[in-house]
Amino acid sequence: YQVAQFDWNGGSLSPEYTVFNGGLLVKDLDNPDRFIFSLFWDGYRCMIHGDQWSDNIIDAFVGTPEFLDFSGVHLVFSGRKDLVIPILESQNIDYEISMDRFVYECTEPSENIKLSPGLMEIATQEDAEILMRYCFLGDKDQHNGESSISPQTIQNMVFSGINEKSFYKWRYRGQIASICQVEISETRLPWITNFYTNPAFRNRGFGKSILIRLTRNLLEEYVGCGLVSDASFEYSNKAFISCGYQQIYKFITVKVVRPEQ
Repeated sequence: YQVAQFDWNGGSLSPEYTVFNGGLLVKDLDNPDRFIFSLFWDGYRCMIHGDQWSDNIIDAFVGTPEFLDFSGVHLVFSGRKDLVIPILESQNIDYEISMDRFVYECTEPSENIKLSPGLMEIATQEDAEILMRYCFLGDKDQHNGESSISPQTIQNMVFSGINEKSFYKWRYRGQIASICQVEISETRLPWITNFYTNPAFRNRGFGKSILIRLTRNLLEEYVGCGLVSDASFEYSNKAFISCGYQQIYKFITVKVVRPEQ
C-alpha cells in the first residue's frame, strides 16, 4: 500500500508523495484505482472512509505527525464506523456519538411480504401539511428529540417533493398512515428518504407495505435502491431486512470530548 497526501489543488512534491492541508489516501499499489481508506479534514471535521485495510495500516497511519496534529484540534470525526472508532480508541481519544446510521441496498425485493389494507399513492398539495408534520417528527426521532432542520427548510423540501412527484403516501381509510420520498442520486440510483409512519398506525405493517411496494416499482426501472436508517431503530431495521434490503455500510459521526482544563 502507499500513503499519499495531496492538496485540493493537486500540488505534489514528488511522484510518490504529495502534500498539503486537507487529505490523505492509502492506495492499493496492485490496483491504483482502489483506495484502502481515505481521510479528509478541514479546521473542524475529519471524514474517514475505507474499502479494505488492516491493523498494521491503521497503526502506521495514527503514528504519523499529520494524524497527531489534526487529532489534537478536530472536534468532529465522521465516516465508516469500524474505521473511525478503532482509530480514536487506539489513541485514547474520548468521544460522544452524535449520529449512528446503517446504509442499506436492495437489488431483489422480498416476494413474501403481505401488503396491509390501503393504497400507495403519490402525495398531492392537499397532503402538504401532514407531510411537513411527519417529516418534522421523523427528523426529531433521528436526532434524539431535537430537530436538525428548520421549519422553512422542511416546507421547501415538501413542496419541492410534491411538485416533483417524489413523495408517496400509504392511505388507509382516508388517513395517511405512512410516507416516504424517492431521491435520485448523481449515480442515477434511487434512495428512499423521509420514511415515517404515524405512531397511531405502527406495528400494523403500513410502513413495510409502502416500502416494499415502492421498492418493487423502483427496481422495475433501476438496478438497485438504497436507504439510510438510524442504528437505534430496531423495528425499522428489521422491516428493511425483511423487505430484502442488505446492510452495506455503517456510518457514524462522533464529537471529541476534550478534558476540562
